[in-house]
Amino acid sequence: MTLMMVFGLLMVVTAVWSVAMPRLVSMEWALAISGALLFASPWMGQFTSYSMSTWVSWICGAVGVAAGLMALAPAMEMRHATGGSSTAH
Repeated sequence: MTLMMVFGLLMVVTAVWSVAMPRLVSMEWALAISGALLFASPWMGQFTSYSMSTWVSWICGAVGVAAGLMALAPAMEMRHATGGSSTAH
């Protein structure tokens, strides 16, 4: 279950970074990937027999993937509207 906590922390850090710098499209991809890793962590860490931890990983991972993918289009629009890859201030 340590893997679940590591991937969960990774997802939280990428989500906060994504909110802090909304024009970085790469952070939206990082959020989706970290959510996918969290979703897959029960199989990678072999803790599928712990049903509550497994469900938490699946639900939070799916939310992370959905949030990352849904934020891609607005991030791309914001990046193109402001003229490139400058970071938010």
